[in-house]
Amino acid sequence: MHFIGTFAVILTGILSDRFGRKRIAFTYVCFNSILSVLSAILLNTNVFELSFRRVLFAILKLFYGISSSVYSVAIILVIELTGPNRRILASNFVAITLVVTNFMIGVFAYFCRNHKSLSVIIAAVSVLIPAALWIVPESPRWLILQKRKTEALKILRKISKSNNRPMKFIEEIEGLQHSTISLCSNKNENIDYFEILKLIIKKRQYLFRSLILLFNWIVTQVIFYGVSFFTEKLDGNPYFNFIAATILELFSLITIQLTTERFGRKLPFTISLVLTGLSFLTIPLLPDMYYSFSTYFALFGKFCITFSFNLLYTITSEFYPTFMRNSMTSFLIAIGKFGSISSTYVHVMGDLFNFQNLPFFVFAATSFTAALLFFSFLPETKNRSLPENLDDF
Repeated sequence: MHFIGTFAVILTGILSDRFGRKRIAFTYVCFNSILSVLSAILLNTNVFELSFRRVLFAILKLFYGISSSVYSVAIILVIELTGPNRRILASNFVAITLVVTNFMIGVFAYFCRNHKSLSVIIAAVSVLIPAALWIVPESPRWLILQKRKTEALKILRKISKSNNRPMKFIEEIEGLQHSTISLCSNKNENIDYFEILKLIIKKRQYLFRSLILLFNWIVTQVIFYGVSFFTEKLDGNPYFNFIAATILELFSLITIQLTTERFGRKLPFTISLVLTGLSFLTIPLLPDMYYSFSTYFALFGKFCITFSFNLLYTITSEFYPTFMRNSMTSFLIAIGKFGSISSTYVHVMGDLFNFQNLPFFVFAATSFTAALLFFSFLPETKNRSLPENLDDF
């Protein structure tokens, strides 16, 4: 039910392009806090019959999936608030908050084995999050696209003052306004979602590159969730494996910051996918006497695919113009959710065909293919200004 709800990320992208990044993000975070409180109440009360409570819990899981799509909006918002040299740092900051949250949940779960008490702890923390998000400003790029120049200038002045550095407001505003005017035949209307898809289809190079990005989203989600949800099958304590996986995620984000600033996006992303494939290809080839090392190779694969997964958010955001950035990013993520759903069936296939190592071969083959396509056909986006129309790439 959770994964079904995550397909609402398409709607989230459309809404944020229409009504603003901050407004939609804040709404979703508040919605998530309400769901956390309702889940805690449902798990800790016996007002309803068990069967009915299970139905209600499944519905809450569905809405949890919907609210989780706020992550992509947050990435877009911070990227549009920063310059070319700070986009990786900004997107990593959002990702780190998620990793730290997962780490805390793992620690709480280890010391608090009662899931009912754990739900209360999660609910108590979640109600504090909306207050922190409210201080984040709206995207100046989106405001300019909506012809709200005064508000955009006000935000840019605050950013300039906090950084103690002057900004070229006039050049920034005029450049974005000019690109905005060239997008629509009717200057008073937003571009329809289906019009965006038509524009992508007409631009064959853009369509081809979008399909490659889509394939990479599917592959990264198959592997990322396939490893994340099955750490209990690895040797060792499942709680420690989960916590170790979150620590590796943190190190992968640090590695993204260190490598992409020097080598760009393209090469590090490709290498991370290749290393992912090699790590999972090694596991079924290990002799029985060394199979205990499979945990280390799996965690290294988790490290590499987390690198790819988080970097792909930034790459996708840098690829599309402002007027379609959130819609197209959300669209690719949503279609890529088929990868997260199929990750559960990949492991089932191993049991079905009585070939337990099948998932590792699938992970390896798909990651190698995704790396080859990405490196061969997609451009570098480092130090490029965010595109404002389809001709910028």
